Amino acid sequence: MAVVGAVGLTRQPVFLTWPFVAAALIFGLFAWWLYDDARAERSLLNAIVAAAFLAFAIYGVILPAVSPLFPSAEIARALRNVACAGPKSRCGGLS
Repeated sequence: MAVVGAVGLTRQPVFLTWPFVAAALIFGLFAWWLYDDARAERSLLNAIVAAAFLAFAIYGVILPAVSPLFPSAEIARALRNVACAGPKSRCGGLS
């Protein structure tokens, strides 16, 4: 779902994310299969690896790619380019 959201916001396929999401899906599927075979320890290990791949995909690749959600860098860049001679007094010159 995060990959679809990133593609929808940026209008570009985030290709770097796809292998990590695929690996997370594969390890998650193996975790599910192993849990059904009464191998809970190996299932937990595969689930942890799947969660690590998914976390890297979301936090390492997708969130930096969706800059439209975080406009603070663009706002800061726009404010740096504004020429301000100095602040004006609110009191109309009476100090």
